[in-house]
Amino acid sequence: MTTYKFTSPENAVVAKIDDDGISRSSCSIKNPEYLAWLAKGNTPEPVDPPTAEQIREEAVRARTEAVAALKVTTQAGNTFDGDEVSQGRMARAIIALQATGTPTVTWVLADNSVIQATVAELTEALALAGAAQAAIWVIP
Repeated sequence: MTTYKFTSPENAVVAKIDDDGISRSSCSIKNPEYLAWLAKGNTPEPVDPPTAEQIREEAVRARTEAVAALKVTTQAGNTFDGDEVSQGRMARAIIALQATGTPTVTWVLADNSVIQATVAELTEALALAGAAQAAIWVIP
């Protein structure tokens, strides 16, 4: 006997499972064949719970997205991108400014406005970004 099983937590897709227990295809919950099967009083099996590996993969994905979207605002009110690439750029700019004694560097903020950033403000932004990343980095 053919049965159906939800394949996503949103219950939007079902797998058609034949008598041998093998899923042969999947379809939308609006599929006429599936709707006719439901009309006969049948109930689909629930989605399998995620494995520990799937839960961890999702947590890593969410963390990666959160780090990529980091923004930090300094006491001067300037909002900097705080992702890992931006943190590296800030660190290099700080080192270069200190090494050359240059007071400022032209910097593009998160909203694409341009400022003359000082070592102090870049250092503050870098520290804020590092702290924000550390707060989300460890996966429970």
